Amino acid sequence: MHAWPDLRLLIVGVSAETGEPRVFDRESGVPLVDVVSASCAVPGVWPPVSIDGVRYVDGGVRTSTNLDLAAGCARVLVLAPMVDPGLEEDVARLASAGGRVEVITPDEASLSAFRR
Repeated sequence: MHAWPDLRLLIVGVSAETGEPRVFDRESGVPLVDVVSASCAVPGVWPPVSIDGVRYVDGGVRTSTNLDLAAGCARVLVLAPMVDPGLEEDVARLASAGGRVEVITPDEASLSAFRR
C-alpha cells in the first residue's frame, strides 16, 4: 500500500540537523512511502531521508513512543516493539487526561528473538 489510509495515521520524523520533531499525516502533502522511509532512517544504520529540503531520521530517536504528541487524542494505539522504561508513565498520563490508550508490546518469545 502506497497511499495514506483513510483513518488518521501520524508518523514522527526528527530533523537530523536540529532534533526538531515533525508529525506527518495525510494532510502534510508528503507521500506515505517517503514518510515511512524517514521513519526507518535509524542513525548509524540507514541514512536520513530528505523531505521538503530537511533531512529526517526515525522519530524513535526522540522517544521510543512519542506519546506526548498524542495529547488530546480520544484514542491512541501504541506499537512499542522495544522495552521502554517510561512507557507505563506515559500511558498513564494520557489515560488520566481522558484518552483511551491501547498498547501492543512484544511477548517474551518475541523479545528473545530480537536478542538473537
